[in-house]
Amino acid sequence: LMWDIHMCRALIIIAIILAFFGSVLVLVGMKCTKVGGSEIVNARVTFAGGMNYLIGGLCSMIAFSYYGNKIRAEFQNPNYRAQKYVRCLSDMDTIHNKPMLYNTSIITRGNNNYRNCILIFGCCIHC
Repeated sequence: LMWDIHMCRALIIIAIILAFFGSVLVLVGMKCTKVGGSEIVNARVTFAGGMNYLIGGLCSMIAFSYYGNKIRAEFQNPNYRAQKYVRCLSDMDTIHNKPMLYNTSIITRGNNNYRNCILIFGCCIHC
C-alpha cells in the first residue's frame, strides 16, 4: 500500500488507543470512585482522560481530512484515470455488446466549497 494509506491507518489506530485509555482514565477519575484518592487527584486523572480524547480526536480528524481531500483531488484531476468511469452492466451497448461507461466527473462541476465545509464540520463533530 501507499505511504499515505499507512499514515492514515496509523493515525486511526492511535486515535482508537488514545480514546480507550481516555475512557479508562475518565472512569477512574470520576467523583464517585475512590481509586485515585482525593478530589484533586481525581480531577487531574479526569483532565488527563479528556486530553487523551482531544488528541485522539485530532488524530482522527487529520487522517479523515487528509484522505478525504486526497480522494477529492484525484477525482477532480482530469488526468487521473483509475476509477473515473462507472460501468453500468444494465445498460449494454447493443452494437458492440459491451457495458456503457458513464463519466462521473460531471458531478463535480460547480462550486465545491460546501463539500469542504461539510467535511470539516463532520471532522469537528467527530473530534
